[in-house]
Amino acid sequence: MIRLGLTLLTVVLFVAPLIYGFYQYGGDLNYYLKPRVEELSLTPPTIEVVGYDSRIDLEEGRFEVGVVLNVTNSLPYQIKVESLSFDVLCAEHEVKLGNGQLREPVVLGVGEHELAYLDLSLTPQGVQHVVFEHTSFNIEGPNAVVTVDLTLKIDNVKLKVKVSEVEVETTLPPWEVPIYHREVVGLGG
Repeated sequence: MIRLGLTLLTVVLFVAPLIYGFYQYGGDLNYYLKPRVEELSLTPPTIEVVGYDSRIDLEEGRFEVGVVLNVTNSLPYQIKVESLSFDVLCAEHEVKLGNGQLREPVVLGVGEHELAYLDLSLTPQGVQHVVFEHTSFNIEGPNAVVTVDLTLKIDNVKLKVKVSEVEVETTLPPWEVPIYHREVVGLGG
């Protein structure tokens, strides 16, 4: 009899909180098992530009830039940066040059920071703008020195982050990336 009473008490102590919690979430098991957006205090991860790699060939019309970011998670949850997409503009002339996106998703634990890579690509019109407005050609002895000097504005930034199986999309303020590329080209025949 005591064993039956203890078993019944154990079941009640285990099941009663589950039933109460289920009742609190309106009988919706999905909300009961996963947090809702209202329950999460979300701030976007901190993003800082730490460098870039340019692949510029003006003769071929190629202007590709890879931007390296340091992304820091300040939330008390693990997050996954699913996507980051944006427009690339000339900061000086406010002309749209192309677009860009996150190369691959980044997972960040609580308080961690990781490097993330963005791929930027310019349209043919964007490359033409860079050639005519931001490129200089100088002759130095038997060589030509080609210099590209401009500041890119990363604008209309759309960030998608996954937190505890909840996807959150937000927009980020614009930021700038200064680009300086110098190349020596031989003129010899």
